[in-house]
Amino acid sequence: MLASKAVVFTHLPVPIDGQPYVYTRKMIFRLIRRVLPHFKAYLRCRNIGLVYVYVDTGIRLTLRHLLKETGVIQFTIAELEFEQNTRNCLKLAVDKAVAELSKEPDSSFKLSSAPHFQFIGLPHLLTLIHSLYRIDPGLIYDLGGSQGQFTYDSPKFVEAIIRLVRGIFLPHSQFPIFRFDEDVKVNEVAIGRLLEHARAIMDGDDQTYWFFSGGYGRLGKDIDPVDDFAIRLHWLADRHTRTLSNQGWCFVRDLGEIGATQIPSDRPLSDYMNGWLKTHRSGASANRAQQQVISGAGLFMSLPAIQTLPPFMNFHLLITWIDDHLKRRLHEVLGHLAPPPEDVEHIGETLFSQNRHPNGITDGDIKWAKDYYFERLLSGCIMHALITTADGEMGKLAQAVDEVLQLGRLTIDEEDLRHSLQDVATMAALSVLDLWAHADYGSALLSNWAKDMVHRITSWRFYAEEFREPSGKELIGLALRLRQAQDPLSRHLLDQFLVESQQQVQDYSGSAPLSDLLKNIMVEGLNRGLESPDLLNEAATAGVRLTEQIRRLQQTMPTGEDLIRLNRLILEEAYPDELPKHLVGGIVNNSISYVHLVRRWYQYVGAIQKLAPVHAYWLFRPVEEHEDDPEK
Repeated sequence: MLASKAVVFTHLPVPIDGQPYVYTRKMIFRLIRRVLPHFKAYLRCRNIGLVYVYVDTGIRLTLRHLLKETGVIQFTIAELEFEQNTRNCLKLAVDKAVAELSKEPDSSFKLSSAPHFQFIGLPHLLTLIHSLYRIDPGLIYDLGGSQGQFTYDSPKFVEAIIRLVRGIFLPHSQFPIFRFDEDVKVNEVAIGRLLEHARAIMDGDDQTYWFFSGGYGRLGKDIDPVDDFAIRLHWLADRHTRTLSNQGWCFVRDLGEIGATQIPSDRPLSDYMNGWLKTHRSGASANRAQQQVISGAGLFMSLPAIQTLPPFMNFHLLITWIDDHLKRRLHEVLGHLAPPPEDVEHIGETLFSQNRHPNGITDGDIKWAKDYYFERLLSGCIMHALITTADGEMGKLAQAVDEVLQLGRLTIDEEDLRHSLQDVATMAALSVLDLWAHADYGSALLSNWAKDMVHRITSWRFYAEEFREPSGKELIGLALRLRQAQDPLSRHLLDQFLVESQQQVQDYSGSAPLSDLLKNIMVEGLNRGLESPDLLNEAATAGVRLTEQIRRLQQTMPTGEDLIRLNRLILEEAYPDELPKHLVGGIVNNSISYVHLVRRWYQYVGAIQKLAPVHAYWLFRPVEEHEDDPEK
């Protein structure tokens, strides 16, 4: 008989850039105010026994130093103090939450039945980091995305550690583990529903793979399209009523055909999607029997699911549905799970609330959707096509993962895989953009974006939209590197600019943001550089790493658009912190990185599951017994 309480994992992102490392009173107050309502919600749930809160500042600093240093990572005292004080602030927030709950009129809160809190930071992970480094220093880089970029997928590694260790040791394996986003308010009823389902699976079923979650919303309330889906719809909703038009609901329904299911199949598709399905799929629908799994709404996955496949933790792109609907789809096409409803994906009426726009929907929110979020949606649809076909068969990425798992392949032909992934990704991108450009969703925002985006997908040239804020800092860095021209490639690249443009770059000091004029000059100059037949030689002279992909393309003696593609890849390699990756090329690179991660995952699992209480006491925290201090 399994225990009656749950273990929860959540991640609390705390910025490390643009603020002092010494906590001010204002910073302390702001952080406590941010987490207080959510900590109160956890404390009210008598069926939660332990809450893991991961604070990622230390790991982010580790990755930053690792990129700069070899063998030895040195932290400043200020950095270590900031990491420690962040966790101390959160402990103070727990104390404050307990005190306020105890004083509420007619409160039923009892500290004896409240959950423990365990805050996880760099000191808790040092033993594992050291173990991985001794096995292979390259394993450390997978703690973050490509080039050390830390995304919202990266904390899944720490979640995997908890699942892998607690899942093999009694009595810890008796307590189901659920993941929540940091801004989600939990409630005892919904936690109980998740527990009931997990206990039935863990206690009485011989099937080993399970992967499901609850959802967003409020029980007994109408659906709020702004807050109650995994996708963001604020850009499509009426700002005052937070409702969608009939055309807006068609967008939500259409997503089930090209990505993840949101609403049932009896809801209408857009007219354009109806025609597209008749032409390309003989009218067959890919919408599923249940809404997508939502990682931030109580994700549960069984131990074999995390032992077999690593999380998507090393992507540098923020991709909607990677967390974790597409990992579930990967398990399905590999034969580990059946599609819903045979193997449940979404537990109905198990709802957790969130408020994405407490101050209302602003113009800035709409701009964010156009500048950032639409690209995430498109990326998610592309990844979906790489993992599974519309009829549920293996996509190209899934085939590569299957070969690694089934055949134990230690090496892969990256370029053959890249070519096949590139073709599928490009076709999927153009198909989705064609739909979004022509379907009537009651707003021209997505349509106009999709029409412009087609050029960025089909061309390897640079576009000004790729350098929007905050990535504009990257263009500033490039301008300064070209101005200084301390290496042969930078000097050659600047020489490709028009003479008057070169002077504009030389006059830029870096003390102010780039003007729109200088941004356009930089993009125009970069595209002139892409046409240079001598760029490869200058890059080799400058010591730029020439990847296998670059070498193979160079052997074809490329001209025209093929030369532009080659030179774009060279510049991306030469200026990784200054230039954005081509969208489709970046997704393909991430996919190949994931195949390599699958190949190495057994090393991670072995190192993690060898952790003992003396090295990682926090992984073995008791659940049922209560201590006077909520975090000891």
